[in-house]
Amino acid sequence: MNKILLKNAVVLTMDGQGTIHRNGFVLTAGDAVAQAGPMEALPQLDNCHVLDCSGKIVMPGMVNCHCHMSMITYRSLADDVPDRLNRFMLPLEARTMSEELVRHGTYYACAEMLLSGITTIVDHGNIVLTQAEAVADIGIRGVISENITSANFESSFTATREFLEKWSGHPLVRPSVTCHAPYSVSSEHMQAAHKLAREHGALMQMHLAEMVYEMKESREKYGISPVERLDKLGILDDKFLAAHACLASGDDLDIFAKRGVKVSYDPGANTKAAKDIAPVMEMQARGITVGLGTDGPMSNNALNVLSQMPLAARCQKIKYKDRSAFPCEHVVRMGTIEGAKAACIDHLTGSIEAGKKADIVILETDSPNMSPIYDYYGAIVYSANASNVESTIVNGRLVVHNKRLLTKDFASLRKDLLSHHEKISAVADELCLEMSKKYDLTEKLNY
Repeated sequence: MNKILLKNAVVLTMDGQGTIHRNGFVLTAGDAVAQAGPMEALPQLDNCHVLDCSGKIVMPGMVNCHCHMSMITYRSLADDVPDRLNRFMLPLEARTMSEELVRHGTYYACAEMLLSGITTIVDHGNIVLTQAEAVADIGIRGVISENITSANFESSFTATREFLEKWSGHPLVRPSVTCHAPYSVSSEHMQAAHKLAREHGALMQMHLAEMVYEMKESREKYGISPVERLDKLGILDDKFLAAHACLASGDDLDIFAKRGVKVSYDPGANTKAAKDIAPVMEMQARGITVGLGTDGPMSNNALNVLSQMPLAARCQKIKYKDRSAFPCEHVVRMGTIEGAKAACIDHLTGSIEAGKKADIVILETDSPNMSPIYDYYGAIVYSANASNVESTIVNGRLVVHNKRLLTKDFASLRKDLLSHHEKISAVADELCLEMSKKYDLTEKLNY
């Protein structure tokens, strides 16, 4: 059995007691954590792959609670266009999407996340069977799905069902069911997707309470909020993950709390799109589980949870005019164990505890931005960045070491990604010209 020993580390376990071993070790055996504790409790060992972590921080791998991996091929396009989803993103995707693009984008996105210490990705995807192969091959844990809309219901629902049947029980890939949003999926289709999810015990995901027009349309057509509508349809439950919820009202949050709904807080995407700052403190006051997400790499541009931690904290402090809000340990928990709870996989990952899967990150502290350290949580939230990730372990396998991806050749992944650049650039230019003729792009739309 493969064993890895991380010794002489500062171990932030993120367990229920917030245990820290300031001179500690973590021993993995196979795909799981065998033991963690202070160095004086280290047993006599042999046949281990030993990593001396002196001066380093060892913590659970981070969980990215909301993403669209394949959209990485469009990163840095139309960042400041009003109503970009409808005017630019969806038309661009319709004209350029292919299985090859999805494969190359998924591989590259997974590589970027592993290099930044993310060990679990929760994704709304496209051509999910192709994405599942890439996720499994590169060695990241994935709660992934096909994006269902009413416009493509027959094909996407069939793909979802096939995915659930073929990939259930895989050690890394965990099938999920995703409906895009209440404004793009009919009530009948949402209920069918929810029924399928419950038949397979799968997580159900959806963008919810995110868009201004989503809220307006729901009030005009149904006389209630999107959250209330979903609740009346019987869709909201303790295996439902709502992405964003930045426009959720107090009444909406009461429904979330009553039904056990989980939320992905995506501050980078929400602030970039000028939507709103999600009422996360009000969510947590109601006992709602909230994890951190990056959203897609076209909506946020950064695919690492470390970049979201300081933004998450600062946004909440500003929203509630409270400097003490969102203490650093709390933020790190959102990026690890709370994210695992939001994805309904906290029995597997999110903390360093014996029996859980060995999903672990090592942060180096030799870089200029990491000294001095008096508070390890504070250093992670306000000092660290993705470049400080030295090693990443997923399911007991060392997939990043000395800041280098071990499972694939990164240069080849980058070459594959950039092979789509010329075509995408040409289509983007066409779309920009079309938009300039059709819309007043100086108009301020808070979508």
